[in-house]
Amino acid sequence: MAYLLLCYCIIMIGCCIQVLNQYHCSVERLNTRKKDYQYVYDVFKQNNPSTTRFVTNDTLFHPLTYVLKQNMEWNHHSVCTNDTFALLMFFTYRDDSERRDMIREYIKQGMIVDGMTLNYVQIIATNDTEQLRRFNQENKVNKDLLISLHMDIYEEWPLTVFDAYLWARDYCSEAKYVIKVDGDVWVHLGNMVHYLRSAPKTGFYGGMTVHHWFRGGQEYKGVRFIPLDFQEKQLSFNLGAFTAFSNDVIPFVGIGTQFVDILFPACEDVLIGQILRKAGILPHRKPRDYVWMAFSNKLNNLTVSPNIISVHVKGFNNLKELYGKYASNLTLSI
Repeated sequence: MAYLLLCYCIIMIGCCIQVLNQYHCSVERLNTRKKDYQYVYDVFKQNNPSTTRFVTNDTLFHPLTYVLKQNMEWNHHSVCTNDTFALLMFFTYRDDSERRDMIREYIKQGMIVDGMTLNYVQIIATNDTEQLRRFNQENKVNKDLLISLHMDIYEEWPLTVFDAYLWARDYCSEAKYVIKVDGDVWVHLGNMVHYLRSAPKTGFYGGMTVHHWFRGGQEYKGVRFIPLDFQEKQLSFNLGAFTAFSNDVIPFVGIGTQFVDILFPACEDVLIGQILRKAGILPHRKPRDYVWMAFSNKLNNLTVSPNIISVHVKGFNNLKELYGKYASNLTLSI
């Protein structure tokens, strides 16, 4: 009996040592990771020595809370390689499997465009156990899903985006550029790559820049994203439907949430513009030879001129028509 008890104690001690080692390794990895990005914290602290959270009395406004940690369910096999020039991150809603399948039909892993390698992932969100099970099954087949573990609602949309960028930071550092593409945007890959090849390699925040006055009480799709007592100001940002970043900018997005006075719900593009401005990163000037983004309702019979990089498309049938219509020259550039 004493011998069995001794064996049990030895096993338990071994297990405790293993757990402690795992804990210390985890802490060490976290401390190393923060040390790796200490320069990001230093930039924000230098530019914003006294950041305080905005406190509102508007009961209809609900600011976001974001914790900087990995929050993605995925297969732990990154699509990125040493050759990855750009990572395309397509954002769709959880029930939009038809749209995801259409994207897979035309966008291929490791496709070569203008001599450059492209990879892609598709981003969705859910905190429902049954949906998560179905998404994991979908991912076993397609191997392209990143599932942000929270509710798939407008209010929490920025959390999905922050989770995606944090994943790109930690698991796709090879990509020279990270591109956010909403599910209702068609991208001419040839024009995109041709433009990016001459774009800045660092400090690049590219897109369709908007300069907009924000006033208290503004709403987006029924969500109040500006509180009533917010001081009116003009903000500059790139529209989130189709945005490009050089890889070195990505760490500033998630870490920067700790240095802004308010985390707007619903509209991640406004928030990211604010965050990057505090780091001294401003929207890059619009392309000289290209139109960054056109709108389908302005096109004649969905005809895309040769210098357009992307089209924001109203209606899924129109999006399918665009993909089919320009499939043969999707990877060619002007």
